[in-house]
Amino acid sequence: MSEPPPTPVDIFSDALELPPEDRDAFIERAAAGNAEIVDAVKKLIAAHDSAARSSFLREPELEGLPATATTSGPLGAGDQVGPYTVIAQLGEGGMGVVYVAQQEHPHRRVALKVVKPGLVTNRMLRRFEYEAEVLGLLHHPGIAHIYEAGTADGGQGSCPYFAMELVDGSPITIFADEQKLGVRERVHLVAKICDAVQHAHQKGVIHRDLKPANIMVEPPHRTAAETDGDTIGEPKILDFGVARAAATNVAMTTIHTNTGQLIGTLQYMSPEQCEGDPTAVDTRSDIYAVGVMCYELLAGKPPHELKGKTLPEALRVIHEQEPRSLGEINPECRGDLATVVAKAMDRERSRRYSSAANFAADLRRYLNDEPVLARRLGPVGRSVRWVRRNRRVAAVAGVALVLIATATIFALDAAGDRREAEWQRQRDLVDRLADMRQTIPVEALDEAVREVETLLADDPVAEYEARTAIGLRYRPDDPEKAEEQFRIARQRAARVFPPESAQIAEAHHNLGAAYYWQRRYQDALREYRHAYELRARLGSEAALAETVNHLAATHMGLGEYTEAERLFREALEIRQRRGDPLDVAKGQNNLAVCLLEIGRYDEEVERLLEDALSAAEAERPRDPTYLARGRHNLGRCLMLQGRYDEAWSRLETACTLKEALGDDASLASTRTVMAELELRRGNLAEAVTLADEAAAMARLRDKADPLLIKGRAFIASGRAAEAEPLLREAREIRRNYDLWQLPAIHPLKAEVDASLGWCLAEQGRYSEAEPLLLDALETFRTTFDPAHPRTIDTLRSVARLYERWQRPEQAAEYEAVLAGLTDAGS
Repeated sequence: MSEPPPTPVDIFSDALELPPEDRDAFIERAAAGNAEIVDAVKKLIAAHDSAARSSFLREPELEGLPATATTSGPLGAGDQVGPYTVIAQLGEGGMGVVYVAQQEHPHRRVALKVVKPGLVTNRMLRRFEYEAEVLGLLHHPGIAHIYEAGTADGGQGSCPYFAMELVDGSPITIFADEQKLGVRERVHLVAKICDAVQHAHQKGVIHRDLKPANIMVEPPHRTAAETDGDTIGEPKILDFGVARAAATNVAMTTIHTNTGQLIGTLQYMSPEQCEGDPTAVDTRSDIYAVGVMCYELLAGKPPHELKGKTLPEALRVIHEQEPRSLGEINPECRGDLATVVAKAMDRERSRRYSSAANFAADLRRYLNDEPVLARRLGPVGRSVRWVRRNRRVAAVAGVALVLIATATIFALDAAGDRREAEWQRQRDLVDRLADMRQTIPVEALDEAVREVETLLADDPVAEYEARTAIGLRYRPDDPEKAEEQFRIARQRAARVFPPESAQIAEAHHNLGAAYYWQRRYQDALREYRHAYELRARLGSEAALAETVNHLAATHMGLGEYTEAERLFREALEIRQRRGDPLDVAKGQNNLAVCLLEIGRYDEEVERLLEDALSAAEAERPRDPTYLARGRHNLGRCLMLQGRYDEAWSRLETACTLKEALGDDASLASTRTVMAELELRRGNLAEAVTLADEAAAMARLRDKADPLLIKGRAFIASGRAAEAEPLLREAREIRRNYDLWQLPAIHPLKAEVDASLGWCLAEQGRYSEAEPLLLDALETFRTTFDPAHPRTIDTLRSVARLYERWQRPEQAAEYEAVLAGLTDAGS
């Protein structure tokens, strides 16, 4: 199976490991001459270097410190580090000491990690900072998340630190033994670990030191009824200090001089990781480590006996010795489970699962008594491995004899090997689709659909997973094709999963999202409501919050802002109960956007957006996608408040981030807001230029906004006749929203009608302008509060229309209404 092409983020991460003078040549080679990728990577490097100059660990007093310049000893109870009060020492690692500490605002206990006494060197600070940055990238229930990072006076000198979630649990192997967990419960825990590892891999992070000591399991916080029977516990991954993308050597970051620590780490290191070549380590090294832990959990001991062995002997065992079959040690694991674990920890990484998600899926197939995708090694494969392990014996026995034996086995098992080859094609397809990244061209998906139809017709579970993966990739660019894939996925899910299952709920939710992207809002509501009912009964708050949020967005798309606000507040309450800072930030952001549409630009809205942006920066300091969205929305809020300079600054930074990502559709939206800002400031030529830029990169259904801004700029500059065709084009686009199930009365349509009406009035075509302006006014009055800015602006346009038309009585009537609303607002 071919590897997916590297993304700009992949190349960026690898380039950071090189000296600055070597980066350009490396980027050119890695991008294979693709100028767009080269440009995107260089922008990311520039943004990284800019951030590094203001890094929390690069304060002037820390630069150039000798190796011994740091606190003279460990911190004690009552010592203060920034806003944290030390309670007790919790543990000690290679570069840091971890304390239990108390934070007052908000009131909570945290794990406070500070640089180990005697190790404050520039290199160690960079590694320490890197761990904080990596944790900031990751936000998953199975990964301990970071709250804050900084440098403070710890009472004995400058003290770099970061505060993170305090995990109250035990290492996974100890927890499993203390709780006397059975085989199925232990497998369930490993599947949860795979979910968290998959999240890290999707963010471009490889842990490289997964082992039981780095996976703590918290006892369950809810009852069996609340968790659909899952009361096993919640594993959380810790210690990303040697995660991939740091400029460090793999072997040196995991092998230490202390013998016990060496053996403890080596036990979970993949063969390629033991070689010490950082380029040989990829996500499959983490999968190997999880496989070894799974083996140990189920067998009661690790797969290799390394105690008492020298380093060369231990490495030879890992490279050459096949562990005993899990089924031999624990008969309860015979068959599929032993095969799944063996595949995960296969010495040949090409035969391991290609993703942690696929490993988890096979574990859950075992738990659900479904056929697993892993297959036992066939006779030929076993023969080849025997020869590799016993080269001298094979040579003595004679190559010919071995070949004859192998050929005989192959002949006897030819039919089975053909079935194995067919299955291998199926497995490769499912693996490839599950691993798809956003950089894979949409055109390649059409071929993937044909492969699914050919290879997976008799496997509804695999087909459901494959079509879901394809639909998620199709959705942003071709929601019609996404709809088709999600509809078939829902049909396959109905054949194999219980009616009230997470998969059925997911299938309804995904289909609703495909409808939403087509603006078929009524269809989207139907699917989202199904998903809402199922997820509410299943008790998954994270999934429920997602669906409630999508329901709210759909109602907002329909112009039903009161219901949208109610649902956005409900989604925010769910996220606040879960306590996930980034999820809370997203809920705050979405509610604020809804309130902006309602016409509220007050302190509550600004505070929601400021809090959301602060959380995004703290939780994911290197995640430009969400930061860009937050800065865009805050900039728009400040613009609507009339604070133009502050707004422009936020919008410019949003543009910079979006340009680095190559996200033209989102960049067009920010350019449009900047065009509106220039229009409000009276910079009409600049407004037109920005609107043209936005229109050039916007998708067809989004072009109405920049056309509207450009048309208004032409009207303001006395070029109403030139504005008219632009506004009529925008009106045609908005009128076509009927195909997307918008109601006949909708503010998006009224907004264009109001502008076109005033354009015609400016040309003296009053009889044509009147119905457009009156209809727009009625829509705004029906949809919004009487004093909404759009209502006020349209009232003013109607009054001016009648004044120019020399109909003073009608002009006076609307001026009186306008005066009453203005007086009430003041």
